[in-house]
Amino acid sequence: MLNRKLVVLLLIAALLLVVPAVLGQQALQQNFNDGKIAFQYPNSFSLDEDTLTLTNLTGTLVVTFERPSPLFLDSDAETALRKTLRAKGITVDEVMTEEVPYGAGTRTIVWTELEDGTIVMAVEFTDEGVGMAVVEGSMLLQQATVLAMVASYDSAAVSCKVWVDAEGEDGARVRVGPGITRTVTNFLPTGENFVVLGQSIDDDGNVWYSLDHTVASPGKLVDSAFVRASDVNSLGDCSNLPDAEAPAVVPIEPTAEAGS
Repeated sequence: MLNRKLVVLLLIAALLLVVPAVLGQQALQQNFNDGKIAFQYPNSFSLDEDTLTLTNLTGTLVVTFERPSPLFLDSDAETALRKTLRAKGITVDEVMTEEVPYGAGTRTIVWTELEDGTIVMAVEFTDEGVGMAVVEGSMLLQQATVLAMVASYDSAAVSCKVWVDAEGEDGARVRVGPGITRTVTNFLPTGENFVVLGQSIDDDGNVWYSLDHTVASPGKLVDSAFVRASDVNSLGDCSNLPDAEAPAVVPIEPTAEAGS
């Protein structure tokens, strides 16, 4: 009998661990972007766009996002969190920090629990800014669900980014134009996300992404940078990119031999 009770208790404990994780991994079908802040959220939440408050339809979780503030400029996540709380007259001694996998690397999430049980969370954006979220609700639900949302917190602001997980000749070659015959100017480094400006199709039907040449091929005397889509990993929506103009192929004229 005792063993049976123990099994039941273990099953309940397992459910308490699994259910939040499942909720947290819900597909992020809805997008919000007002030009200052952008995030995605699952259909199980309703959004008040005036207050930027997300409410779980079950009423067990409420998340309020704050638009970027001068308080966040040149701040890391922990500094932004402490500045925000001090502006509200709140001082905290201890904050929790977690590195969350995102794209080519990770992003830092810092949070603290206030006396009333509210969680205040700071999230580092991929563009090195910081966003804030105030969370009220069940401790079992909030972490997995909120982390699922903040993992794509700024992905709606930039429609498409790419990254690579291998360097050098094993990675993605940056070329001056779309096509494997175009000149290689660089190799994309790992650990960075690159904004995609547009796309082009080569004569063989391969998709190529156009990148900012000053970022993808720094220091090179080129005006364009392309990487083959199949050579990179992508973030965000890369399905509706504008057409990128492919630079013309400049033929190399043979030079006359001296004295001829």
